Amino acid sequence: MNLITELMPTYRLRQIDHVPVAASPSEAWKALQSFDASAIPYVRWLFDLRLLPAQLAARLRGEPAPERAHLTLRDAGEGPGFFRLESPGHELCVGSVGKFWQSHIEFAPGAHGRFADFNAPGFGKLAWSLRVDPRRGGGSWLTFELRVDATDDAAWRKFGRYWLLIGKFSHVIRRGLLRALSRRLGGSPPLATQALPGDDILPAPGLVRTHWTVIEAPPARVFPWLTRMGEGRSGWCALDVDEPRAVVLGAPSLLPGQADSLIPDDEPPLRDTWAFVAEPIGDDATLLLTRVRAEYPDGAAGAWRSEVMGAAHGVLERAKLRLIKRQAEGPAAAS
Repeated sequence: MNLITELMPTYRLRQIDHVPVAASPSEAWKALQSFDASAIPYVRWLFDLRLLPAQLAARLRGEPAPERAHLTLRDAGEGPGFFRLESPGHELCVGSVGKFWQSHIEFAPGAHGRFADFNAPGFGKLAWSLRVDPRRGGGSWLTFELRVDATDDAAWRKFGRYWLLIGKFSHVIRRGLLRALSRRLGGSPPLATQALPGDDILPAPGLVRTHWTVIEAPPARVFPWLTRMGEGRSGWCALDVDEPRAVVLGAPSLLPGQADSLIPDDEPPLRDTWAFVAEPIGDDATLLLTRVRAEYPDGAAGAWRSEVMGAAHGVLERAKLRLIKRQAEGPAAAS
C-alpha cells in the first residue's frame, strides 16, 4: 500500500497526475531528491503569488513577512506545520493539518502522530505524495497525488472557497514539476507509436487509430470489463490468458496466443484488428490503451471509407474508454 493511502485512506478531494519517463526507477528517484522546483520560473512566481496575502497581512501587523518555502523535494515537509514520510526509492509523502484558508495558517500541533484520527473541528487535512514505479518494458512512472479532507462540514466549506482561488495554481505547479522532471529524465515515446499486441497481424494497414486513458484502479479491476465486451456479441468470444492484463477477444480460428485482439472473421480486402492493453501504473492505477488497425481497398473509395470509419471509431472508442473508466473506478468495482 502506498504511504499516502496509509496516511489518508479517505478524502473529499483527490487530484492525481501520471507521467512516463525513460529513466530507471533508481535514476528517477535520484532526480526527484535533487530537483528544485524554483528552477521553473512560473512555479516560483506562483509560489510568490500564493504568499502575497500572508505577506501583506504580516506587514500590516508589523510582523516579519513569511518566506517562500523550500522548493527542493529533499526539503519537502521540513517547514512548520508539515511532516514527511518516505519509502526510499519509491515514495515521498508530506502531510499537514491546519486552517489553510487563513492568511496566517494555524497549524494543529503534533499532527503527525495523530493525523488519521485527528478530528478537532475547524481544520483541514492535506497530504501529497510523489511516487516512482517501474514501467513494464523499461523506464518509470512518476505520480503526483494530492488528497484533502476536513474535520467538519463548516471547515470544508471554508476550504472550498480557498480552493477556488488557489486550486488551479496548485495543479499547475504539480503538473509543471512533472513536465520538468520528464524533460530531465527523458520522456517515453508517444503512446500512438508504441507497439501493441496484434500489430503484426496486419503489417500494412490503411487505418490506425490509438486511444488511451488512465484509470485509477489496478488492472485486476479493469480486466473484467474487457472480458465482457465479447460475450454473446455476434459470435465473438472472450478468453483469459496468463497475464493479468491480457484479454483475447475474437474468432477462435484467428486468435494468436498472446494478443489482446478482437479480430473479425472477414475475408480480405476488409480486415481489422482491435487491441486492448492494460498496463499497470504502480499498484493502484492502469494505463488502458486501445488500437484499431484496418485494411481497406485501394483507391478513392477505400480512402474515403477509412477516413469516415476512423472518425466514427474515434468517437465511439473515447466513449467506451470513459465507460470502462467509470465502471472500474466506481465503488461497486472496489467492493
